[in-house]
Amino acid sequence: MPRPFRPRPATRRMLRWTIGLAGCAASLFVARSTAGDTAVVGGCALVLLVCAPTAARLLRDPLDPPGIYALLSGVCYGLMSLSWIGDVPPIPAPGVGPDEVSDALVLVACGLAAFGVAARLVAGPSRPRPPLTGGESARIPLLLLVGLFAVGATGMAAGLLVGAVGFSGDAGAGAGVLAYGQAFVQLSLLGALAAGALALWVFRRDDRRMLWLLAGLVAGQVLLGFVSGYKQQALLPVLLVGVAYVACRGRVPWKAVAISATVGVLVLLPATLVYRSILSTGDGVDRSYIRTPSGLVTETANYLNIRFRLVDSVAVIQSHTPAVYPYANGRRYTLLPALIAVPRAAWADKPILNDGLEFSLSYWQVPPRIKTATPLTQPGDLYRNFAWPGVLAGMAIWGLMIGALTRLNAARRSPRLELVCLVALVQVVPFIDADLPQLLAGASRTLAVAALVAWLALPGPAGPPGFARLRRLAAALVQGVRARTGPAGRAATG
Repeated sequence: MPRPFRPRPATRRMLRWTIGLAGCAASLFVARSTAGDTAVVGGCALVLLVCAPTAARLLRDPLDPPGIYALLSGVCYGLMSLSWIGDVPPIPAPGVGPDEVSDALVLVACGLAAFGVAARLVAGPSRPRPPLTGGESARIPLLLLVGLFAVGATGMAAGLLVGAVGFSGDAGAGAGVLAYGQAFVQLSLLGALAAGALALWVFRRDDRRMLWLLAGLVAGQVLLGFVSGYKQQALLPVLLVGVAYVACRGRVPWKAVAISATVGVLVLLPATLVYRSILSTGDGVDRSYIRTPSGLVTETANYLNIRFRLVDSVAVIQSHTPAVYPYANGRRYTLLPALIAVPRAAWADKPILNDGLEFSLSYWQVPPRIKTATPLTQPGDLYRNFAWPGVLAGMAIWGLMIGALTRLNAARRSPRLELVCLVALVQVVPFIDADLPQLLAGASRTLAVAALVAWLALPGPAGPPGFARLRRLAAALVQGVRARTGPAGRAATG
């Protein structure tokens, strides 16, 4: 009996790439040569096909940064843009229709293709994550981690006392107010970082007593984060603990992920909308309808649609630039190193990264009395500053940076480096809606604090946590002082 024909792996790979490229060419032809709903479907298919090879890296490593970026891009651009089929979706960008959306999807797909190629060149092929090593016999610096939790909680409580509440609408605040609020945000970040560090200790040792302590501290952090009005503060400890579990165990707890997502959509998001409607009273908009069951359900569905349908921002930028608004000068990009390195105290007229507010007032034509910041997205802001070449070059550079993060994490595994990479994974990589200057400026502060906490609380590949080193150094200094001031020391100097 003849054996069934089975193509070689190289042949199968070539066949997949041939089919994929043919599908991309057909989708591009449909998006560019047709109109209306058909063009939107072609653009969505093009985005999904471009994202598929990079997103497939998650099959080997569920925490692969380029794969996560591609997966989220495919959902927010490829799938959510399908809401443009048929009726007009809730709150579309002004002057934008299906034809503008299809053109924007082509732009996004080209940028994501440049991102995927650049990330693959630096990161290399995706491989399963090796286990964490280092500090297996070291003691958990529990007092330090609990102290960091306390400092983070104190920071959020102090922010509440002075009125630094996220939902109260600070999009149009001045430099002093923003710096004042950001100080409490950075202080409160310590609690979430302590959660991630403790999780790396607990999940590697499978200590149930420490697991209950971790759950209690994270629950308190989430509650304070919700009350303070910053969604990131409420979600960050949960996300860090979740990715720490995957990093230590090598698998995704799909049941816990499904339960957490359900609770977030059905409980946390509606509660957030109601809380925001109570606090946001200074713009003159009546939001009492949100507090009714039907209004809350409608507003929750609209929020999910608007928040994750990112193509509208790209479409309004591409269709109105430079026809209505001229190209920006790219000053935020050229000044980015200085914006990161120079503190505002030493730079009196340091620019405020509030382009989202200006974008809302200009392109989206939001009334000035409403203070809101609409995300520009990375392809949209690059096009607004540098046109088509800027989208391709900027997304390629961003792919190189994400690929470098992947290569760094795979090169030298240790709990200390793992925490920094996990913070970047949840605080930088998923924010595909943020423009690069604002994202990188904020990430630089966050990663600097994360590196300090990681050095203090976690071991390296072969060394103990920095906290243990500081303790030994302090003990040696105390012994030296006692030796010099004791009877033998006084007799030797006398």
